Amino acid sequence: MIGGPFDRLRGASGGLRSNRLVRLVRLSRTIVLLAGLSALPAAAQQADAPPSPVRLPTDAAGHRSAAPEPKGGLAEIFRRMETAGVYFGALYTGALVGNVSGGRKRGSFYGNELLYGFDFDMDRIAGFKNAAFHLTFDTRFGGGVRGNTNFNGSSIYSLANQGPVSVTRLTELSYSQLLFDDRVRFLVGRIAPGRDFATAGFYCRFVSGICGDLLPYDWSNNSNAAFYPLSTWGGRLTVFPTAETYLRVGAYEANPSQFFDGQWPWDGGWSTAGATGVFLPLEVGYEQNPDKVRYARAVSLGGYWDTSTYDDPLKNRQGKSRPLFGGQPKVDEGRASIYGQFQQTVWRPDEGRNLILFAGAMVSVYGQGRISQYGHVGLTGTGLVPGRPDDDLSLVALFALLNERVNKATNDTIKANGGRGRIDRLETIFEANYAVSLRPGIEVKPFTQLVLNPDQASFPNPDASIRHAWAVGLQFNFALNGAVGIPVYYRKE
Repeated sequence: MIGGPFDRLRGASGGLRSNRLVRLVRLSRTIVLLAGLSALPAAAQQADAPPSPVRLPTDAAGHRSAAPEPKGGLAEIFRRMETAGVYFGALYTGALVGNVSGGRKRGSFYGNELLYGFDFDMDRIAGFKNAAFHLTFDTRFGGGVRGNTNFNGSSIYSLANQGPVSVTRLTELSYSQLLFDDRVRFLVGRIAPGRDFATAGFYCRFVSGICGDLLPYDWSNNSNAAFYPLSTWGGRLTVFPTAETYLRVGAYEANPSQFFDGQWPWDGGWSTAGATGVFLPLEVGYEQNPDKVRYARAVSLGGYWDTSTYDDPLKNRQGKSRPLFGGQPKVDEGRASIYGQFQQTVWRPDEGRNLILFAGAMVSVYGQGRISQYGHVGLTGTGLVPGRPDDDLSLVALFALLNERVNKATNDTIKANGGRGRIDRLETIFEANYAVSLRPGIEVKPFTQLVLNPDQASFPNPDASIRHAWAVGLQFNFALNGAVGIPVYYRKE
């Protein structure tokens, strides 16, 4: 489910002209316009986090609330850009997090993310119907490389806008096309599979964990697939047998060597030399349109095969425990998982207010993924508090059963360091947040997170006495398009 049915909006392209001369005139006009705007700062795609088929239309929570009309010269620039088929936007997210109890250490930090980019409607630019180019950048800074994992001790649960390094990266450079009356859609280029599979549009209402996709889905948990905002070469194809059913397949380069860089075309940023394999996901789903069904639901089933080679989490080449006996890591090959997701609207007194229950699960079926079994259950609702129609309340519980070898490696590290005790395989995580909509495009979100039994996998000095970590924080979201009223290109993917 890309985005699921609950945050989806339908967009329409402009008219089509096939005359070749008209296409050239339109293309030339756009080039001239872009040259005149080159002094403007780059702006961005707005997104209900990475995984939505539609960039967030107005505000940071994905609501359809009306946005103000831009005024004066700014409005004229936006109108000319839209007429020429050029759209831009920006989304800033900042989060202040403090670990107040338990964990590896107390303290706080502030993490920042700025998402910005352009969409080019090739229908308006050159007469190519239902085609578009997408260019997106992501800048992350502050908070340290590992974010709140340094505080809570969880190797799998961190802020969604954190890491893996503080850098500006090329998040997407892609071409999308709709064919056969929108029965077939494809996307190719520099993209991240974490926004195409095992996800839902409201997942990034949560500050951590499932923002993007199911927790074990990508690197560095159960595959070498790129998570948003990281990008590699790839593509995916979606076929709609009916209006409410789909089949989606993809193929992506698995290349963790690029994840600590900016994915720029220079200095080997687009090279496949460091590729470890190919990531091959598949998903089938059923989605009801909330514009037609009051209590809409969505169901998806999927899985993937990652052909990558990778270091065994425990064994050396002689088959012994590496933390206890040292040596070079045993090299494993191939990982596979299967997953399912479910969403159901249970309360919807009007178009804007709703309450959605959801659940998801993933099981590792081949190879040595970090998480053997995973599940989450939760709810998210809009307008649940009287007089606050655009506020969101979101609750989720996540359960991760660590791979036996991963857990044994952690406990053997404790033993090798002269420590005592053992860390259990099951890690449980809770999050609750309430997003206060200040105006279209601007929200403040207080949140709290509780991690039970932080796994501490891959930490050099795990401590078995750590049984929990409790954090509180405040997230701020500013969606430029919704706050100012900048036109948005609605992607149907």
